[in-house]
Amino acid sequence: MEHPDPLGVLGHEVRNLIATFVGFTELLLSQDWPPEKQREYLETMRNEGVRVSGFLNELLDLQRMEAGVTTPHLRPTDLAGLLRFAAEVAAPKHPIELEVPPELPPALAEPDRVQQVLANLLSNARKYSPRGGPILLSASVNNHHLEISVEDSGVGIPKEALEHVFEKFFRVESLAHRDIRGTGLGLTISRQIVEAHGGRIWAESVGLGHGARVVFSLPLAPASARQLEAATAGSPLSSGGEHIAAHQRNAGHTGGLSRSTAAQPSRGTRIGVLASNRQAADG
Repeated sequence: MEHPDPLGVLGHEVRNLIATFVGFTELLLSQDWPPEKQREYLETMRNEGVRVSGFLNELLDLQRMEAGVTTPHLRPTDLAGLLRFAAEVAAPKHPIELEVPPELPPALAEPDRVQQVLANLLSNARKYSPRGGPILLSASVNNHHLEISVEDSGVGIPKEALEHVFEKFFRVESLAHRDIRGTGLGLTISRQIVEAHGGRIWAESVGLGHGARVVFSLPLAPASARQLEAATAGSPLSSGGEHIAAHQRNAGHTGGLSRSTAAQPSRGTRIGVLASNRQAADG
């Protein structure tokens, strides 16, 4: 499979940005537009500038990680708190369901970097679910690692593309994906971060139209790893748990989501998190 040249991709983005700015500037100077039309054109210019700025930041961040310039500062981290925060931030833009087992042990991780991975995965799940449907963010303990998954009921991934989705600038070629914009760097950056933590990341999908699930693992903090066998004896952490719905669920609405048994608690307490109080986060 051909890998795009980073410099060529960068040049393409910069040319598009310049064309957008020059085109809309000439349009604004060509006549006296009504204020609402001026605002529309200026917002288009701003949005394109923000998009390309984000692309450049991601590209530079990835290059630093690939060169080994940045390494995570690992420490015991409350992963349950990071998952709740990620769900709350994403909730105003898309319904998020969060399933966390009780007393989830701490991970050995850098919180900011894990939050970056969660933001990337939730953004992808939302972007590739254009018709809505639930997004499930869950965690479980597997041996001496924590496994975190983001599962959606969106457009899905062809089986032949699963091994390529973490490659730099990779884009799935299908009608369902054609109109969905992205940098092609989010999953690559997520893989770099997870592997720098000593974990791994992978994608699962039955195929187009059947949603996708991305899973990554992080090592347990040393004390938690030593206590794991005693803590899970007779009562696995992956069973029973807290179910936090980051939206008010409509009865019977499942969106076709196929949940993984390993990541799904058998029962738990449901707590409603109202998105309406965080509308300022949407943008």
